[in-house]
Amino acid sequence: FFLTYTVSGRIYPNVVVMGVDVGGMTLAEAQTRLNEAWASDVQIQVVIDGEVDHTTAPSALGFQFDAAQTANSAKAVNWRDGFFGVAVQPTVTLSDTGYLALQDYLLNMTTHINFAPYNAGFKWEGDRLVAEMGRAGRLMDIAPTLAAVRDDPAAVVASGQLTVFVSPVQPDVQDPAAYLASVQGYAQQQFVMVGYDPYRDETVKWSTTRETFTSWLEVDSGGLALREDAFAAFVDLQNESLNPEGQSTRYLNVEETMQGMRDAIANQQSEVNLRVRYHAQEYVVEAGDTASKIARKTGIPFYLIEQHNAGRDLDVLSIGDTLTMPTRDVTMPNAPVANKRIVVDLDKQELWAFENGQTVFNWRISSGQTAAPTSPGIYQILNHDPTAYGSSFSLCSDSGCGQWEMYWFMGMYEVVPGLMNGFHGAVLLPNGAYLNGGDVGYPSTFGCVMSVDEQAEALYNWAEVGTVVEIISEEFEPLSDLAAQTQEV
Repeated sequence: FFLTYTVSGRIYPNVVVMGVDVGGMTLAEAQTRLNEAWASDVQIQVVIDGEVDHTTAPSALGFQFDAAQTANSAKAVNWRDGFFGVAVQPTVTLSDTGYLALQDYLLNMTTHINFAPYNAGFKWEGDRLVAEMGRAGRLMDIAPTLAAVRDDPAAVVASGQLTVFVSPVQPDVQDPAAYLASVQGYAQQQFVMVGYDPYRDETVKWSTTRETFTSWLEVDSGGLALREDAFAAFVDLQNESLNPEGQSTRYLNVEETMQGMRDAIANQQSEVNLRVRYHAQEYVVEAGDTASKIARKTGIPFYLIEQHNAGRDLDVLSIGDTLTMPTRDVTMPNAPVANKRIVVDLDKQELWAFENGQTVFNWRISSGQTAAPTSPGIYQILNHDPTAYGSSFSLCSDSGCGQWEMYWFMGMYEVVPGLMNGFHGAVLLPNGAYLNGGDVGYPSTFGCVMSVDEQAEALYNWAEVGTVVEIISEEFEPLSDLAAQTQEV
């Protein structure tokens, strides 16, 4: 019997590799069968915290199987050893490439395995606020996991299990009892988030239940704080409500909104003011469009459109071309003043100033002449300068180019970097005369909005930095209700 196996070159009976009984097979037969098993039958259980998380093929872990060497190892088993059955360990290696594949596999699992600790918080049981104890998180220990596999990959395949090492991560605070009394009163108030859209002059309010608000609270090492993951999910839902279905123009910036919430919670305030922001959009060229007309239609300064379409010749546009536009927020870098608004009508050459929805000022102005027009759009007061200076090629003569003085200047947008248009009063020319003799009511400036000097001073003293400026025209229609009201007069 044994001579038959020896002469035929077959593997002795009762020899098993990876669950495959290769006894009685030739080396070639065993090699073929083992390759089949490796490709389709062999699975590795990935074990986390003592429990099987999932199974995967060993090749997915970067393991390489040598069927020929494994068959030879099975053939080398002595017939006496195989009398009661022998399990032969497969020949498995982990090359440098395989090691990187295993590392990538584990890294891709981190979002599934890792989770942050849960800091102590609070919850309502009926009308009673109770403490919610903190819970530990979990973090994968990639280095020891890789080291264990690299040292003996064959053992992993033979056992059918890959153990992923993890470590617990303790919460900052586990017991919030010390804060229970103060949170009891705070969390019972109705919390309101007020979103302000300075372009539309629109306010949106969101209120929450005490249960929802309480779910946003946690206690960390610094005291009462915002539970950011719970709050971020709420912000995502509100962003959907800001836009018509299928659009995503407006949004609340998550980090900006969280900072507002952090400040409110730190001071135990029941209201937080937030800014509604705008995503960047694309513009599809229409009949009659030029780049300068697009700037005036959209309210985005021309040089910013140039910057966002670098490498394109904006003098050559065809219907249907798409331009990349910056977000509207570029024209309003400061926090907007929500209760004040200046509206300038370029067609009527008229200015209105509103506070809390009521008209404060209304008078005639002069905007930019045809060669240096004022840009319609929505901007804001950027600075104050009681005396500012400017110049123009039109003032140049044989004796040089003179400077003019502008009184009560407030910048509102840059024409190009370093050159700003704004509001001002009287303009003293190099020859000692005043622009238009101080008269207003028709386009005559070099791009700014000029008022009679006394009126410009009043506007200067009233409009702080951040006050919104809406400049409307036939090209740029009103976006706010206040600007629309000026058209009814």
